[in-house]
This record gives sequence, structure tokens and C-alpha cells, in this order.
Amino acid sequence: MNEKITNFLNSGLLEKYLIGDTTSVETEKVESFISKYPDVQNAYNSLQHNLEIVVKTNAVEAPKFILDNILDELDEKPVVKLNAKKKYKAWYKYTIAASLIAFIFAGTSYSFYNQNLKLSKENQVVVDEIFDLRSDIEKNNMMLDNVMRQLLKLNNPETEKYIISGNERAKDLKTVAILTLKKKHR
Repeated sequence: MNEKITNFLNSGLLEKYLIGDTTSVETEKVESFISKYPDVQNAYNSLQHNLEIVVKTNAVEAPKFILDNILDELDEKPVVKLNAKKKYKAWYKYTIAASLIAFIFAGTSYSFYNQNLKLSKENQVVVDEIFDLRSDIEKNNMMLDNVMRQLLKLNNPETEKYIISGNERAKDLKTVAILTLKKKHR
């Protein structure tokens, strides 16, 4: 999958588009990606399927008498029933309850979506920090190896230390020269 598709999928535009929270420019961009790239189309279909499953699991079945009430209202002939007011009030209560449940579901879905985005960002920050720490450890290990090599050279019995004092122009100057003399084997 190329970087352009990966960046698009990680941007969250596809999820915003699915819940209808995009601007017209974002909508056009998402639809363009869906039509051009099969990977984006598959991700969109997967998100749609998952949302449908969540909606179905939280769905509330409408009472069976509501269809009868709707059909009765659509008839041109007035239907006279003694308990018509009771049915209307019950139907009215169910519609309010269904609306409230739908709003609660939408709110919790949006909340979970936002939490998911925040957790994704935090996860990416942690991954970046771990990567930075690994590279710092590797650099420190290389520096430690260099210091160890220098220390071994200084502790070598063939290494001699000479202190050289400054001349007349720089009387306070002192320099340390460390020489490793290699003995030739005959």
C-alpha cells in the first residue's frame, strides 16, 4: 500500500465521511479516493459493515401496532375508534423513546470515535518516542565503545605518558602526549 493511501486512511476522513461529518471539499476528496483506490474502497466497505453491525445490535424494534396506525392514518376514510387517543399517545411515547435512543447511540458512537482517534494519536507518539529512544541507545553504545577502546589504549603497558611544559612564550602551558610504542619482534 503506498504512502498516499496510508496517510489518507490514517487521517480519519473516511470515518468522518461515514458518519456524515465532512465538509463538501472533504466529501469530494473521500469519494475520489474511494473510486480510485481499491484499498480505500475495501476499508470503507469494512467500516460500513462494522457500523451496520453496531447499529443492528443496538437497534430497538418498533412496536407492531405502529404500522397499523400509519396505515389507518393514510386511509382517506376517517376511522372512528374509541381508544384512538390512547393508541396515538402510546405511539407518540414510542417515537420519543426511539428518538432518544437514537440520539444516545449517535452520541456514544461519536464519543467512542473521538476516543479512538485520541488513542491512535497517543499510540503513535509512544511509538515515535520508542524509536527515538532506540536510536539514542544505539548512539550511546557507539560512544561507549569508543571510550572503552581509548581507555584500553591508555591502560596498555606499551603506552607511555609524557608531560610537556610550555616554552618561554607560554610558560603556563602544559600538554600531555600519550604514545604507544610497539615493540618489533625479532
